[in-house]
Amino acid sequence: MLLDARDFESGTTLDADICVLGAGAAGVTLARELVQGGFQVCVLESGGLEYDDAAQDLYRAEASPEFFPDPQWSRLRYLGGATNHWEGNCSPLSEEDFKVRSWVPNSGWPFERAALDDAYVRANVYCEIDAESILTIYNAPVTPPPPELSFKLGLAKTEITKASPPTRFAERWAPDLASAKNADLVLNATAHSVALDAGQTRIETVRAQVIGGGAFDVKAKYVCLCLGGIENARMLKIWNAEHGNKLGDQFDAVGRYFMEHPLGEFAFILPSAERAKYNLYAPGRSYNPNNGIGYMALTEKAQEENAAPGLRVPLMPVDKYYASDGISSYHLMTDSLSNGAAPDYMLRHVKNMVLDFDMVLEAVSRQVFRRKLFKEADDFTGFGSSMMIEQYPDRQNRITLGEERDALGLRRSVVEWRVPESEKEGVWRAVEAVGRDFAASRHGRFRLLKERDTRIWGSQLSYGHHHMGTTRMAKSPETGVVDANAKVFGMENFYVGGSSVFPTGGHVPPTLTLVALAVRLADHLKQKMGAPA
Repeated sequence: MLLDARDFESGTTLDADICVLGAGAAGVTLARELVQGGFQVCVLESGGLEYDDAAQDLYRAEASPEFFPDPQWSRLRYLGGATNHWEGNCSPLSEEDFKVRSWVPNSGWPFERAALDDAYVRANVYCEIDAESILTIYNAPVTPPPPELSFKLGLAKTEITKASPPTRFAERWAPDLASAKNADLVLNATAHSVALDAGQTRIETVRAQVIGGGAFDVKAKYVCLCLGGIENARMLKIWNAEHGNKLGDQFDAVGRYFMEHPLGEFAFILPSAERAKYNLYAPGRSYNPNNGIGYMALTEKAQEENAAPGLRVPLMPVDKYYASDGISSYHLMTDSLSNGAAPDYMLRHVKNMVLDFDMVLEAVSRQVFRRKLFKEADDFTGFGSSMMIEQYPDRQNRITLGEERDALGLRRSVVEWRVPESEKEGVWRAVEAVGRDFAASRHGRFRLLKERDTRIWGSQLSYGHHHMGTTRMAKSPETGVVDANAKVFGMENFYVGGSSVFPTGGHVPPTLTLVALAVRLADHLKQKMGAPA
């Protein structure tokens, strides 16, 4: 049943077996699995059916690092959550991602990858990336993918990712909740506070509030928090402040180990053959990318030998203007000199500007006069690569609470995030290793852009908008917030869903894995509750 909290009378109370907070990919998947199991489910969604400025403003952070995107703009607060602007890139984590790695601090999941194998199969269905649904959705002939590149040194490998349509969970799966007799899908209902039992080990009631309106309660046997990587931590910090850190924060773990997927262009790739050879990695028009897109990645052996993080290397055809070293050096020089300092690699930047003077003039003409000067500026000259980097779980990267309050009186989040120099060095080692194998295998060469280091890790750094790790899984509350079943430490009936439970994030987008974890959590709850009443 689809309900709108703005229509509720004061003092309304809903009853359910399970109350799911949030209706993004994790919340919708979890709720649908439980509804199909015959249980009474209540889902609280803070937004409505469409984007709304007032609801979206609840995401706004009080503070975040320079260049880091404010969650107000990187998330969407209405039915379907971030799947409303998701690009559909789907890859599972590797077996290595679940292991303790000596060079990755705080690594290791409380279970092996095999524990998710079945859930990944079911997650493929939710993300509509199984072969049959691809044919149905796209109604296009399946063409064989181009051949993979082979690598000689064992440092690089090819990984294939499948593309979701992308699935909009609000359109594809939420209607099953809206039409089910054993489900209440409540819109415009923001989880605000919780009431615990006398022993402070169970949530008895969730209070939800309407922006500019009243409040209502939900009584449930189990409660599942699925609000996203930042909001899960924010709400837990707020509730722990009220309840003496009983909700998984006994050792100040809530909000810590915050991870993103930084994306940086660390190399320019000069191919040794025609573009068609690389179509799997930079799909041409003749290839249907829905059959899979290739990326180069670092092998597990190379990661260990180089004490390096995982990384994903796509190929993106670029022209002479885009690849210009002179333009990049010009920006680095002007930025540094305007701050009263000389840049690193000063002589190299001067040389780049001299040798690439035509492209520097091209840049000035485009910016000042809005016109192009040189036709050859648009010529294909190689591949760029916005590489997705695994970030290590670092206790100092965290979500805390500020002093500002949102429209519902809740304290806003503060984002504390950076990439330590030691991790940056590991990234350069990873890129160098892939480049060595690429060259040794006679596919071309990587030209590392180390002279651009300041801009790459500063104004040019982009992000996957993948918020992970703030309520991480662990074997004990000293190092995490939830156990292997996603149950909050210290609580009997409180669980967390989404990528905030990831102990490590790998170098792939998190959606497929967080959906798989939601499927696994649903199975656990079904077993706990037994047959529906």
